[in-house]
Amino acid sequence: MLVGFLALLYAPLFFGRVLYQRDLSWWILPARAFVRNALAGGYAPMWNPFVGLGLPVLANPLFGLFYPPNLLHLVGPLAWMVTAVLWLHLVFGAVGMLLLARRFVSHPVAALLAGLAWAASGFATSMWTFGIQIAAYAWTPWCGIGFIALLRAFDDPGRSRAGALLRGALPVAAALLLGDPFLAILNVGFGLAVTLVWRYGQPADHPAVASFAPGRVVAGALAGVLILAVALAAVSWLPTAWNLSGTERNQALLSSVAEQASLHPLRTLELVAADSMRAAFELQPERVGRMLGGLQPLTTSVYAGGSVLALALLAFGRRRRQAWILAGLAGLAWLLAMGHYTPVHQALRRLVPPLAFMRYPEKYLVLLFGFIALLAAMGAQRFLEQQQRRSIWKRVAGLLVFEALLFPLALWVLPRDLVPAAWRGLAQGLLATLLVGLLTTLRPGWPAVVLLVATIAVDLGLGAFPLLRWSTAQRLAEKPPMAVAILDTAARAPAPPRLYRSPRLSETMRRYLPRDQPVTSVTLHDNFSVIFGIAILPGYDAALSPALGRLLSMGRNQTLRLIGAEFALLPMDDPARNLPARPELEPLLDPVPGARLYRVPNVLPRVYLAPEAVVADDNQALREVAEPPVLDGRRVILAPGSGAQARVPTPATRGNCSLEAFAPANIEATCEGESAGFAVFLEQHASGWTATVDGMPAPVLRANLVMRAVPVTAGRHRIALRYWPDGLAAGLGVSAAGLAACLVFLLAPRLRGRRRGSPLAGT
Repeated sequence: MLVGFLALLYAPLFFGRVLYQRDLSWWILPARAFVRNALAGGYAPMWNPFVGLGLPVLANPLFGLFYPPNLLHLVGPLAWMVTAVLWLHLVFGAVGMLLLARRFVSHPVAALLAGLAWAASGFATSMWTFGIQIAAYAWTPWCGIGFIALLRAFDDPGRSRAGALLRGALPVAAALLLGDPFLAILNVGFGLAVTLVWRYGQPADHPAVASFAPGRVVAGALAGVLILAVALAAVSWLPTAWNLSGTERNQALLSSVAEQASLHPLRTLELVAADSMRAAFELQPERVGRMLGGLQPLTTSVYAGGSVLALALLAFGRRRRQAWILAGLAGLAWLLAMGHYTPVHQALRRLVPPLAFMRYPEKYLVLLFGFIALLAAMGAQRFLEQQQRRSIWKRVAGLLVFEALLFPLALWVLPRDLVPAAWRGLAQGLLATLLVGLLTTLRPGWPAVVLLVATIAVDLGLGAFPLLRWSTAQRLAEKPPMAVAILDTAARAPAPPRLYRSPRLSETMRRYLPRDQPVTSVTLHDNFSVIFGIAILPGYDAALSPALGRLLSMGRNQTLRLIGAEFALLPMDDPARNLPARPELEPLLDPVPGARLYRVPNVLPRVYLAPEAVVADDNQALREVAEPPVLDGRRVILAPGSGAQARVPTPATRGNCSLEAFAPANIEATCEGESAGFAVFLEQHASGWTATVDGMPAPVLRANLVMRAVPVTAGRHRIALRYWPDGLAAGLGVSAAGLAACLVFLLAPRLRGRRRGSPLAGT
């Protein structure tokens, strides 16, 4: 029934349609396309040359190269598979929440309602705007299941402890391999919390309490699980740690950055008002968005369901310690999600150092909605058993009064533009709560059960469906006119053409386009150009180099020539006049009002031979890279260290280079000059790159702040650059050791059983 409901809610998926929202289009689809194309071409996708000037893939674990379910993206239509794989994760997580609820309740329908409350909440549905978090969210309940299984094994000597260790470690390892370490930490926190609630939330006179293993034994078992999980995922996180130094994520975030997407206090209204504030961030003027938190939020809804909250209220009562503890944990998660609006988030960032690197406090809602789902299961159990019917009705009536009072409150505190949507959402929540209250008056039996399940499903479905934006896979696969213009105009070369896309475009286009008009595919927003083989600058990726950002911040047309950006999409402040606002650039077309595509003339070739070199630190280099000798390719600025030496050229000519082969982690070029010089590649410098000149090792120097340079002598030379990520070999070794440990855990009980059954066992 649970899977059927989710299939109905996402029915367009089964008719070939795909979800096309925010990160799904900006990052996930292009990232999967890059990996798929690299593997199809016979290359290991360890270096991505299509974003920025290139970046190390393993420095951003969100690529999930070693996450097994991502192999599904290699088959079938890519855009459809991206949505289908995430939907399968949602189903998997919903089943996990159902099974986790069974540890707390005995009635199967109550556990079913927990799965519904978890998978169809506004939070779970709006996670599609962030894409990969759906997959990480799916492992949250399984961490709880695994940890509880571990404790049960240590409490009961008859259970297999080796198997329990694996059940506890695998969900954590999967979340780490998926790529978001912070959601993996939250998953572990959720698992530990519900496990402790399950164990220590029992009444003191409960029979199971007497058989509990000592606390130190439990702590040791949980520590062993975490060590095994980290070892299994080392192939992902160890290369990331090794390659982090050259990326934007190499330092703790400032509070102003880390607390972006803090949940505004006014959004508490959304818990009981379906789809009430989405307009503030998607459809309404920018001023409304600023009133409710400034930057675009992580979630466009946090609707928990009026019917679900009514059930959750029924979970409380005397001797119901588990419910009260879960409620306290839910309140703490809500305060953490509010980020800079409360001091709780700042305190946690200091207590748990890894969280100082995490953005978006709204991620803590992962915990909240797990706790609400369990409370709803406990309340449903009480409802289905018809315990204290009068008390149940009083609590539902109290929630109804509270929701009714929110109508005038919404009119008073919300911007006027949001009041109609808030009232519609409150009406839905109030009606769902009322239906649950009316169902408490029915006699116990299947009619009441069916009506309760239907009420929850309809309530959550009506709140979830408007959040889903569907498109066709064919539409995403078609090259927009802008991509066609770039590919037709670009010089035929092994390297992909480069497009610089101004960060100011969004602001300018809003003046001429409706806010809800999608322009991602039309204007190749962020990384969308990667799908069509066009490199994008600056791009959108955690592994981008901050040095590239400094270079692009200069904002000069000369910078585009220096980095080999053959095309530029720039804002048009007055498209109606149709004048060439930048006469030094060649206009090609206007993909949408407020934006114009230009060809940048006289860009430097992707590899050239510079006869002159100077050595300068980054600050001096930033001042000198726009000087004519550098822009003309006659001079290169080398970073100090690594044997870099200044060189004054002889009167000989500059020489020339040609790019012979270009692959993600393999570049070959031929250079010829009458004097010694430096072969300069307009590609991102990073550790892991090695060079050979005519088959002999040569140094790879950092040049012009961000690029690579290889010294060569006079004459004709064949230069080859190869990339292998630092830390990958070590990560593979540690993960192999973890897999070997898992194999030992699996085989050890069987071997012991054979020995006991052997005829020689007693001799």
